[in-house]
Amino acid sequence: MILYADLHIHSLYSTGTSSKMTLENIDRYGEIKGLNLIGTGDFTHPKWLRELREKLVEVEGSNLYKLRRRKSEVRYMITGEISTNFEYGKSVKRIHNLLLVPSFEVAEQLIDVLGEYGDLSLNGRPELEITASEFVEVVKSTDQRVEVIPCHIWTSHFSVLGQKGFNSIRECYEDQTGNLLALETGLSADPKMCWRVKELDQFPLVSNSDSHSPYPHRLGREANVLEVKELTFGSIIEAIRKRKKENFKMTIEVPPEYGKYHYTGHRRDRRFLVSGVWRTHEVDVCFHPREAIKLNSICPICGRTMTIGVLQRVEELADRPEGYMPSNFISFAHLIPLTEILAYIENASSPLVKRVWEKYLSLIHSFGNEYNVMLNAPREELAKVAGPRVAEAIIKVRLGQVRYEPGFDGIYGKIIFEKRDIGQKDTYSKGVKGQTKLTDFP
Repeated sequence: MILYADLHIHSLYSTGTSSKMTLENIDRYGEIKGLNLIGTGDFTHPKWLRELREKLVEVEGSNLYKLRRRKSEVRYMITGEISTNFEYGKSVKRIHNLLLVPSFEVAEQLIDVLGEYGDLSLNGRPELEITASEFVEVVKSTDQRVEVIPCHIWTSHFSVLGQKGFNSIRECYEDQTGNLLALETGLSADPKMCWRVKELDQFPLVSNSDSHSPYPHRLGREANVLEVKELTFGSIIEAIRKRKKENFKMTIEVPPEYGKYHYTGHRRDRRFLVSGVWRTHEVDVCFHPREAIKLNSICPICGRTMTIGVLQRVEELADRPEGYMPSNFISFAHLIPLTEILAYIENASSPLVKRVWEKYLSLIHSFGNEYNVMLNAPREELAKVAGPRVAEAIIKVRLGQVRYEPGFDGIYGKIIFEKRDIGQKDTYSKGVKGQTKLTDFP
């Protein structure tokens, strides 16, 4: 079976996460997105673990779970993100790690062990006082089946290779490097950027949403497409580890420019201290690595070091030329969430406004789920349901024929369609096809 898997999300118990991040909403919107497998996130948090225990039931013999009281084909893997905080040299490193766990029993064993390094009840993504290498060793010694994936490896903060991280995976994880299952690219990078660093060849590259919201412009915006004979924890881990093209089909990635840390810069609302007085940036400052390097990465407004973007960080560590492709690479597709495309076309203030959702649901009712709309639906059929402008925009995204205003310093990038490419505004709208209930809307 073909499997669309998003293994890194958060619950409502993580800092900065929507209160709507409940299992019921995750299940409902995950199904609309086209996900078959979703990570639970935050298993170390006592309240979330209690909900998981109450609401999920194991699919016999699979070490995966399903929602007890909702008829859905979505399956769940127990997962959680852990921040390992430790001193290295003269700085403090904060490295985020994703855990994939085979059962609630193992999850509770991990909680007992990890609780010695920090308070697990404070945040769905706990902060532990332990080095990254010691963390992997502790986790694997608890149960060898638990897998560790360094999260969003290039992101400026809280990552192994970012601005405040390390210059190599081995420098961080030391003798535990071989115990890592894979590396997560993150929203501001894609496999093509990772291919420029030879050390990363030894690891499979996975993509996940790191979603803090259940809505489909966040949930599943990045995912892994796998083909397995049976849907089990072991078969999924094997498909990732062996990265054979017949089993690991591809990853779904947002274009790296869309991510919040692609370029180098300082956002407008960033505060900086001048002579004991806090001041605020009056303008956005954003640079391509070529320009940032000329400035020694110093902000021309506040005189502080800018937030080094992922593109610049890749350039600093690259030992291969731009455009290099390894012989055994897993393919990937760049996609923008459908509601964000529709919000652009509709000139809407948010992907969640009603007119956007009406058109979105008409496409979902017609083609089954968002991934099918974005990857497979023919232009002519898309136009019949949502109009020619929407159809053309989807095809442009599918073919990679769209420009983006790059994200930087915590600000998402923006999609830009040329008016000549998507034509004038559609005067035609068919509305929602099929039975539409109030609960279909966010």
